[in-house]
Amino acid sequence: MCNQPEFQRPQLSPDSPAKPPELDFYMPATPPLAFLEKAAFWLRIFRRRHHFRRLFVPLLREEDLILSDIGFNRSDIEWALELPLKVDALKALQACRKAREESEMLRDGNRAFAKDQKPRQIYFLSHPAGVDNTQA
Repeated sequence: MCNQPEFQRPQLSPDSPAKPPELDFYMPATPPLAFLEKAAFWLRIFRRRHHFRRLFVPLLREEDLILSDIGFNRSDIEWALELPLKVDALKALQACRKAREESEMLRDGNRAFAKDQKPRQIYFLSHPAGVDNTQA
């Protein structure tokens, strides 16, 4: 049983459509700018998700060792594929990858610190009391 806390994936805010520009003068044939902006927003969202799926679904067929070599985790890719459409899955996967690397570095740093403490104590205790180690 592992006493390590479970990895918490980062929470990202969803994207939203930009507000259309405010025109000073409206013509009778002025298109509905808010509608056009929302349509362009959803088109970008679907294209972005389709691109992400095209890149990462084939990676799920690979072995875990290959995924770890390129810096990904199978569960993170599956998590990113299930995100809502308004959340950029590629940015979420990159943030998750960065958070996982930081947590592993922190965990490895604590291990290295714990390993370094004992040899230092033994090193200082092994010298005779009258020897000065400060001068090189």
